[in-house]
Amino acid sequence: MGAEICDSTDEGIYEMKKPLKLIEGEPISRPCVEGQALVETLKGAAALGLKRIQVFCDFYLLYEFVTGKLLPDQQKYIDIMDQVNLLRKSFTYCEFSLILRDDVKHVFRLAREAINSQISKLETKTKSPYKEGSSSSSSSMSEEDDGEGQALVATLKGAAALGLQRIEVFVDFYLLYEFVSGKLLPNQQKCIDIMDQVNLLRKRFTYCEFSLTSRDDVKYVFCLARDAINSQISKLETKTKSPYGEGSSYSSESEDEGEVYRVYFKGLWNEERVYGSSSSYKTVTVAAMGAAICDSSDEIIHQLKTPLDLIEGEPISRPYVEGQALIVALQGAATYKLKRIEVFCDYYLLYQYVSGELLPNEQQTIDILDHVNLLRKSFTYCELSLIARYDVKYVFRLAKEAIRSQTRKAVSTLGNFGTCVICLDDISIDQFMSIGCTHRYCYSCMKQHVEVKLLNGMLPKCPHEDCGVELRIESCEKFLDPRFTEMMRQRLKEDSIPVTEKVYCPNPRCSTLMSTKEALRNLVLVYGFGARTCYNCHGNFCVYCRVPWHENITCEEYKRRNPTPLVEESKLKSLAARNLWRQCIKCKHMIELAAGCYHMTCRCGYEFCYTCGEEWKNKKATCKCPLWDEENIIDT
Repeated sequence: MGAEICDSTDEGIYEMKKPLKLIEGEPISRPCVEGQALVETLKGAAALGLKRIQVFCDFYLLYEFVTGKLLPDQQKYIDIMDQVNLLRKSFTYCEFSLILRDDVKHVFRLAREAINSQISKLETKTKSPYKEGSSSSSSSMSEEDDGEGQALVATLKGAAALGLQRIEVFVDFYLLYEFVSGKLLPNQQKCIDIMDQVNLLRKRFTYCEFSLTSRDDVKYVFCLARDAINSQISKLETKTKSPYGEGSSYSSESEDEGEVYRVYFKGLWNEERVYGSSSSYKTVTVAAMGAAICDSSDEIIHQLKTPLDLIEGEPISRPYVEGQALIVALQGAATYKLKRIEVFCDYYLLYQYVSGELLPNEQQTIDILDHVNLLRKSFTYCELSLIARYDVKYVFRLAKEAIRSQTRKAVSTLGNFGTCVICLDDISIDQFMSIGCTHRYCYSCMKQHVEVKLLNGMLPKCPHEDCGVELRIESCEKFLDPRFTEMMRQRLKEDSIPVTEKVYCPNPRCSTLMSTKEALRNLVLVYGFGARTCYNCHGNFCVYCRVPWHENITCEEYKRRNPTPLVEESKLKSLAARNLWRQCIKCKHMIELAAGCYHMTCRCGYEFCYTCGEEWKNKKATCKCPLWDEENIIDT
C-alpha cells in the first residue's frame, strides 16, 4: 500500500509505503487490499493528531461501501468497514471523495515500490547463504560488520533523545536484520551485547519495527558515514603532521578553534481557561520551552519543544521559566557533545544574571543560575549574547506550540468541540463568538484581540484579514471584564461622532464627551452663538474657544484678552515637548512612543512618522527618517 497526507494546499507532509500482511490460503481481492490500505492511512492520520481530513479514493466499490450507498455482503469486507468506521470517530471531520486513477498516481507509485521491496526481500532471502538457527560463522559479524550494530544502537539513542514514540528502522544489512527480527540468534558475545542494547532501547518506543531495504535506499546515510570516516582520517593526518606531541598545551588550544554552534531558546508561561462541554471552565497554569541548535551558518541541526513541569504551589515568574528553558537548551547541546557554543537570549534580566552584571536575590533564581554555571563547564567555549525578540521567533513558536499541546491535554470533559483558526486549539463550540460575517473565534482569542484594540484607542473589528465587520458590544460582554465593556461603550460613542463635531466638557471634573448637536439640545443661554451646556454637569461653555462660558464678551474679544493658552494646556504642551510626544494632526490626540518602530498609527486611523510627523501612505513612509532605534526594539 501507499499513502500520502497533504495540507490544504496539497503540499505533502507525510508519506507511507508498506507491505500488507496476507493470511496464507485466504482469498485476496481488490476491495480487501484497498480497504486495508484505507485502514492503514486513517491510522497514520490519527497518529499525526489530525482532526479534520478529506480522503480521496479512486476505487468506486470501496467508495460506495464507506459512504453507505452499498452494503458489503462478505464478512471480511464487513470487518474492514467496521475498522474504518471506528477510525473515523478519531476525527472531528472525515469525508470521502471519489477521484480518477491519474489523481492518485503518486501513491500508486509508493505502493508499487513497496511491492518491489517485498520481491527484493524474497530474492535476497532465497540467495542468502545463511540458514536460520545455524551455529557457524553465519550467526556472527566480522569486525567490519560490527560497526553496523553500533550504528543501529547510536541511531536508536538519537531517536529516543528526540522523544519519538513510533519509528520504523530501515536496514540494508541482511544478517543484522535477521538478528533484530529474531530469525537468527548470534553466537558471539559482542553480537549478543549489541542485541541486548538494541532490545533495551526498543522498549523506549511504543512502536519500533525493522524493515530490510536495498543499499540504494540508504545512500544518503552511507554518504554521512563516509564523511565521518574522511573526517577521522583528516584528524589523524593532522595529528601525525603536527610538530606538537600528545599532551602539548598548544594541541589542546587548537582543538578549541573548531566550529561555534548557535543555541537559541525561549520559555513561556500562561494561565489558560480550559472549557468543557458546558459553560464551566477551569484555569490551569502551563509553561513550555522551545530550543534550536544551529551550526555556524545558522542551519538548524536539532530542535526541541517540551512542557516545563511546574511544582504545585511553587511561585512562577519569567526569570524562572526562561532560566529553565536555558537549562534544557544547554542539556541538549551537551547531549550532542558540542564543545563550542554561543547562546542567544532575548530576555535582558536573565542575560544580566548569567553574564554576572546583576546578582539575583531570590533563591529560586539562584538555584537556576547554579545549574546553568554547572552546565557551562561542559563546554570549552560558552558565551551568551543579547538579541532582539524577533530573532527568536522560531523557538518562540516552538514554545507556543508546546503550550497549546498542554492546554489540549488539560481538557477533561469531552463534548462538541471546534478548532479556533487563530490559536488552533480545540474548544467547546459554546465558547466561540460568531460574528455577523460568519467568521468565528474562541473567547480567549477574541478577549485578547478586543482588549488590545481598546487599549490602543481603536474600535475592535473582526480579526479576519481584510474583514472590517465591527463587533457588537452585546456579543463581547460574554468574555470582557466590566472595565473593558465600559471602555468599549466609550469607544463606540467616540467613533460615532465625527472628529470635527467632538466636544469635551472643559470642566476638569467632568470632561464628558459629546457632539456639538448633543450640547446644542441642552442650550440654556439664548445669547452668544457659541454658548453650549454640558448634559452631564450642566455647566456652560464655549464650543469654539473650548473654555467655560465667557459671559458678556464675544469669542474674538476673549481670544484677544487671553492670547496665551490656559495654564493646564501650557503644562501639557511643556510636558509633551520634554518627553518628545507627538500630536496627531488629524484628531489632535497626544501620542507617546513606548516601544517599537517610528511608524505610528493613531486611534483615528491616521498614520505618520514619529520623528518628523510626515504622513505614511499605503503603509509606506513619505520621509527618509530611520524606521527604528535599537533601544526601542530590545525588550528589557
